[in-house]
Amino acid sequence: MLPGQGVKKLVDLIFSKSKPKRFGNGLMSGPVLAGLVEAYVDAINKGAVPTIATAWQVCVFYVCVSWEREF
Repeated sequence: MLPGQGVKKLVDLIFSKSKPKRFGNGLMSGPVLAGLVEAYVDAINKGAVPTIATAWQVCVFYVCVSWEREF
């Protein structure tokens, strides 16, 4: 195996197995998914146990704030 082929093989495997993340009938955008990840990491760094509900509330808040700034 040539250098870097292992990483490419792993990336190809991940993309072939993963599906778009959804909420309700819609697809989750990159910024929304990033917000969820950030909420989980913040909770873990503070010694808390992250929950889907709390992370989702934080994410929805920031999406609403960003929309408000656009209009």
